[in-house]
Amino acid sequence: METRMLGTAITLFLLSVPTAMGAVLVDINGAEGPTMSGYTPWGNSEGLVVSDDTAMNESHAFADAALSTDGTVDVTLTSLSDSYERNYTNVTGSLSDHNNLFKDLVLFNDLRCGNNYIQVQLDDLKAGNYRFTGYHVLTQNSGAATVDIYLNGTDTGQDVTQLIDQSADDARASVVDFTVASDNDPVTIRYQAHSSGGNHFGLNAFELDLAPPTDGPLRVDFSRQSVGLLQSGWEGFGHDGTSGHTESFGSWFGTDGTVELTAQAAYWRDYPAVTGTFAADSHLLRDGLLVNNNSDNITLTLDDLTAGIYEMTTYHVNTLANGGRVFDIYVDGVLTETGLTTTNGTSPTTITAPTFLFTANGADPVTLLFDPTGGSGHLHLSGFAVSWIAIPEPTTFLVWSLLAGLGIGMGWRRRTK
Repeated sequence: METRMLGTAITLFLLSVPTAMGAVLVDINGAEGPTMSGYTPWGNSEGLVVSDDTAMNESHAFADAALSTDGTVDVTLTSLSDSYERNYTNVTGSLSDHNNLFKDLVLFNDLRCGNNYIQVQLDDLKAGNYRFTGYHVLTQNSGAATVDIYLNGTDTGQDVTQLIDQSADDARASVVDFTVASDNDPVTIRYQAHSSGGNHFGLNAFELDLAPPTDGPLRVDFSRQSVGLLQSGWEGFGHDGTSGHTESFGSWFGTDGTVELTAQAAYWRDYPAVTGTFAADSHLLRDGLLVNNNSDNITLTLDDLTAGIYEMTTYHVNTLANGGRVFDIYVDGVLTETGLTTTNGTSPTTITAPTFLFTANGADPVTLLFDPTGGSGHLHLSGFAVSWIAIPEPTTFLVWSLLAGLGIGMGWRRRTK
């Protein structure tokens, strides 16, 4: 399978997996067509308003605070010339439970309309990286058109052919990844017929969400680089954090291409090297931020995160054998991890490395508080790894057997070290 990155389209012969965070799911209804559960119908209860043999130009707004600058994503459907709405035969076979999604659609008849297109324009999006998925199936045998996919007026080099199949076992999905450079920049996705004679092409539904990550996690080692040692493959935070300090790190999930990190702690230490099981990670684990009593804490603030759900792992080890500090972790004031204990010793067989999720809204910073609650010794933070993830909703899996057969996992979840 060919994969192209941001700014191009990918045509897949399977259905995508809707995600739980920030997704606009729209079922393009015919005038009398049903709406798929979990999707928002296009327009009102009457569905799409298209008079046969006329050009289409219809807009609606879909609520989504995570993706939109004003709380709604405005979507406009247009065509070059004649368009039609249809409520076709029921879907049978393995996708029959998605009949409401696939039996109704908007289409053009290229035999009658010449070099036509269906265009989707998206407005009021926040700056960021997005994925648009369109679904295409006809449950009436009328001949199929192959179309080119254009992004903002440029041919992506990809195309998709409308499937004609009442059983619709392999319903087509077209996937376009794109970047919105600045808030409110409009985006157009056009399904453009090659030439006259291709017959029918239609759009049954679409989904809009944040794009899956194209990079690995952001890994930060609190190394105070002029003194400490930096773990290979990690980014170094070059300050002791005692008076608070902000540094920027390049990352895909930064709204401007970077994530700003502010760290505050009472001390920084370069401890004895870790030996034994974790010797290969000694540069990460031996130095970091710390506090040594229950009245202090370590705080991290992450700014300029793209809206989404994130997974974070933090690393704690104290190579001085002076007792284990018990601590909790708060995210934006919410208790997230509790009763953790710092690992001690120069040759630990385990390390304390909790993994937890948090949500960013794309506008406000996220603050993490590491709060000692008991015990003795040092609470030490060596570093962290954070990843943007997409968590699928199992009830919306359409063709899991196809996904598994192609080796595609249960979403875009990426585990940290």
